[in-house]
Amino acid sequence: MKAYDDERRMLDAEKPDVVAVCNNNGERARGILEALSRKHHVIAEKPLALTRSDLDRVKKAVAVSGSKLGMLLPMRYWPPYRAVKQIAERGDIGR
Repeated sequence: MKAYDDERRMLDAEKPDVVAVCNNNGERARGILEALSRKHHVIAEKPLALTRSDLDRVKKAVAVSGSKLGMLLPMRYWPPYRAVKQIAERGDIGR
């Protein structure tokens, strides 16, 4: 995939199934809002926003877009979650 220095140009050019927003904390809400405005599903690093007003804008954008929004949390490293991941990787469940 091509490298981009501007997420808007990238989102205009590429058609991802999910957008992962892992930029710096102060720019995260903007990146999430850009992806949601194009009706992409989003997974983002935490925090989703630094201000209440930005968080409110993100919540509204999720509702309007109909897209799904998830947040990366440290529990993905906890033993029960790692066990589920290993089961899925073995092909016992999922695809």
